[in-house]
Amino acid sequence: MAKVTLMGLLNVKSTPYFIEAENLEELMKKLTLEDDVLTVERLKSCVIMVNGKPVDLLPEFVKIPLKEDDEVLFIRPIAGG
Repeated sequence: MAKVTLMGLLNVKSTPYFIEAENLEELMKKLTLEDDVLTVERLKSCVIMVNGKPVDLLPEFVKIPLKEDDEVLFIRPIAGG
């Protein structure tokens, strides 16, 4: 089961979540069932890290397999000034 933490504007509920999923795509779909505010597109726009390594810029990153005890972090980019 992957440990999932949402940072920034995505932190709509207390995290972490613990979700069983075969890959990031399945994990994102399951996360959207946890909270109405979350969408797959919104999650894909985040910086996504698996076990401390950024993966969101890799081709086909949604197909990255997840293993037991993986830690996934979604960081919503913000802008301001």
